[in-house]
Amino acid sequence: MSNSKANSMILLDSNILIHLLRKDENIKQHIKQVGWRNCCISEITEVELLYGAACSAHPTKNRKICEELFNNLTIIPFSTCIEEFCLQKSILRRKGELIEDNDLYIASTALALGIPLATENVKHMNHLSELEIQNWVER
Repeated sequence: MSNSKANSMILLDSNILIHLLRKDENIKQHIKQVGWRNCCISEITEVELLYGAACSAHPTKNRKICEELFNNLTIIPFSTCIEEFCLQKSILRRKGELIEDNDLYIASTALALGIPLATENVKHMNHLSELEIQNWVER
């Protein structure tokens, strides 16, 4: 990914996609502002949504909805975040502020790419001092 493209990208956390699938108008507006082509997700987000679909009352239908969504997004490979994940987890461990591994994988992907993370999970993501966080969820 070239720097000019990476600078305009934003990584969407799993919770942002869930709000989008639930037709959250605020999320739709944010995506419209940044441009769908500038949105990407981690493979971890793909896993989380497919797992959610498998656990749902309508797994086949929900898997199809997820796959249609994924077909329209750039999916960042897991390998992108491995080194950053290890570094960040060691820092958080020393500070006594560990967060869930999946959250850290996603955040580490944004850090590795040098792009912001759109998430509702500000409480945990704030433990990562270098991470640019955008909370797109209004409650």
